[in-house]
Amino acid sequence: MLLVLGVLLIAESGLAVGVFLPAATTVLGIGVLTRFDVVSEIAAICTAAACSALGSQLGYLHGTLRTGPVWRSVVRRAGHRRMEVLLAQLNRRAGWTLAACQCFGVLRTVAPRLAAKAGVSRARHAASTVPAAIVWACGLVLLGRTAGEAYQQIEMAVGLAGLPLVCVAGVCVLATWWIRAKTKRKKATDVAVESC
Repeated sequence: MLLVLGVLLIAESGLAVGVFLPAATTVLGIGVLTRFDVVSEIAAICTAAACSALGSQLGYLHGTLRTGPVWRSVVRRAGHRRMEVLLAQLNRRAGWTLAACQCFGVLRTVAPRLAAKAGVSRARHAASTVPAAIVWACGLVLLGRTAGEAYQQIEMAVGLAGLPLVCVAGVCVLATWWIRAKTKRKKATDVAVESC
């Protein structure tokens, strides 16, 4: 059972298909099983933490090695300048950013690749993600252990936690785009008025 958990967590953090894998709910489920002594609590926490951290390192390695069509498409759509700014910001604030991303499913898959593209060193990446993986694993296994009958409500809350984050990020991107477009129009209008 722990072997399946380990493979799932490595794949979730390390492979692109990880975006679609239910790692957090699986760790919660393993936590429920520790309540009934099906799985050792310490073994569950160690497996979840180690495999999540290992998957993050695998994702980082993929980020250093690959610049495939998906990455080129993302850069083309976002724009080279925007992508350079994003990667520079990530490199400056890598510690807390990577630690926070370890707690959210989609970000846990994407952040290591972006960190590699941003030039964050492997040691700095590991120093941020390994402690966060330990805290994440401990928290979810213990939450699953103590949840008991409330497992379904907690599973839904943890599974949906990433959705509001994505929505807030989308609103921020749209607001930034709108403000910049309005500022550019105002500058263009001012220049046109001055030239008359």
